[in-house]
Amino acid sequence: MQPTPHVLHDLTFATVAASIGQKSELIDAARQVAKRPDNVLGLLLRALSREEIAVLENRGCRSDDWSQLQVAQDFDAFRVRRVNFKGPCVLGRFTGDVEVVLGFRQAIGIYDCTLSHCQIGNDCLLENVRLAAHVVIDREAVLFGVGSIVCSGAATFGCGVDLPIACEAGGREVPV
Repeated sequence: MQPTPHVLHDLTFATVAASIGQKSELIDAARQVAKRPDNVLGLLLRALSREEIAVLENRGCRSDDWSQLQVAQDFDAFRVRRVNFKGPCVLGRFTGDVEVVLGFRQAIGIYDCTLSHCQIGNDCLLENVRLAAHVVIDREAVLFGVGSIVCSGAATFGCGVDLPIACEAGGREVPV
């Protein structure tokens, strides 16, 4: 029995939707979070050394518990200044500089920020971020002069929701 054109169209649409879902960066990121919520970025991590803690404190950084801070193997404590750490945080390596706007370059690192339960990837620049809480900031990101960037632990960003597509009567929901 030959499928009707309508059924054939639905199969094609479902195939395309499934294919898009398999190649989605957002879905891949959600899978990473589910697998390793304490190290979504997949960095090789270690605890801070006593010397690094001393450098951070001399540069105006604070933490209630330095043991909750994990850093990349080649972390440079001199690239972090006046940062208040709350809860577990992960920091990548910081090397080089980045052009923030045309003609204005800034050393990569974390300066004048408050971080709570964050994971910061390699070669990011965070400067004057009043509060970053419960967020993952991927490699080479620049956050400059931000009041707050906050996420609740329950946020799903639409993942796992069925999205009704082009059918007012229902019945063609596609999982996001």
